[in-house]
Amino acid sequence: MRVFHGSTTYKVNSLATGDFSKIWPGLNVTNTFARAATYANAQATWYVDPDATSIKHKNAVVVEIEVDESPRWQRREESHNTLDKCEAIIKRGRIVKIYTIHGEYLGMC
Repeated sequence: MRVFHGSTTYKVNSLATGDFSKIWPGLNVTNTFARAATYANAQATWYVDPDATSIKHKNAVVVEIEVDESPRWQRREESHNTLDKCEAIIKRGRIVKIYTIHGEYLGMC
């Protein structure tokens, strides 16, 4: 199963091993790229834009992680006033992809 984690370029190196047991209580993940992008943008800008469902800031990253078992999801209603609509905590996983943008390359893609 694939899960997603929104982070920043400053923190992403610490996730490379796939061992999240040193992060207490584990690594927070969500079920969609869009939700993880909203988290990542909020961490990079210190501003929550619920419409920022793709990577908007050069320091925002989304990490796609493969886990062996389905995590125990915590879900809230879509109308709930929080970013945490669907999340889980994982201890281990395999990094599949890291999504980011770099301003100098945007016109060349």
